[in-house]
Amino acid sequence: MPRKKKRGISVWMPLIKAVAVELLKFGLAYLK
Repeated sequence: MPRKKKRGISVWMPLIKAVAVELLKFGLAYLK
């Protein structure tokens, strides 16, 4: 289980970062 979770995290991290960047851009656009 831990090994599979580590793999999942390594796969999801870039996706989560990309989503976070998009949310940040959207938030800044909304504030303006």
